[in-house]
Amino acid sequence: LGYHCSRPSFVSRPMEPEEPKFPDAGEFLQSTRRQLPVPFISAAESLSDEQLARMLEQEEMTRLAERRQSQLEEEERLTREFLAHEEAAASTPVPVETEPGIECVSCHQPKSFEDVYYLETCTHPCCLVCLRDAIQRAVDAKRCASLTCPACPKPLVDEDIRHALPEPDQYERYAAAALAEALDREHIVTCPNSKCGNKFVGVPAASP
Repeated sequence: LGYHCSRPSFVSRPMEPEEPKFPDAGEFLQSTRRQLPVPFISAAESLSDEQLARMLEQEEMTRLAERRQSQLEEEERLTREFLAHEEAAASTPVPVETEPGIECVSCHQPKSFEDVYYLETCTHPCCLVCLRDAIQRAVDAKRCASLTCPACPKPLVDEDIRHALPEPDQYERYAAAALAEALDREHIVTCPNSKCGNKFVGVPAASP
């Protein structure tokens, strides 16, 4: 059977596929001889086909060995760089992130949440160390009534004092000093009865 081309009056015969032609070993070696550089052509022509094939095989093995050696050297270089990077990273201290502290209104230093007390009347943050020192100075100077917030004129209340002086003996010392200071400020009179000894707030007599 054939097939019809564009002209209906002509019928072509089927074309049989050609078999692939592989070069002969001798022809391949001869072509290899011709492709060699000029200085090696005369030397290659004096070799037999077997010797030339062995020489080409050795050259190919040499190229493969050089390529493999280059790959090993590159892998060794990358390994050294990686180890050096890991060693540098291990020796570098990692910065520790800390939460920002609460600034005390008295010493203006950042303090932790546990070391800060918010005053009752004004809610200003004051560290317990500064608050305790202020109370101690007021007791020594007999000015307990003038204790105020370090940042504003709001007075300290009893809750502030008790929080700053958690020990009973500390608070009792403050309470005694505050009471003595209050008694000194008022018109205090003592009962004339020796068996009584109680103190009273005296009211000045009205002028006639």
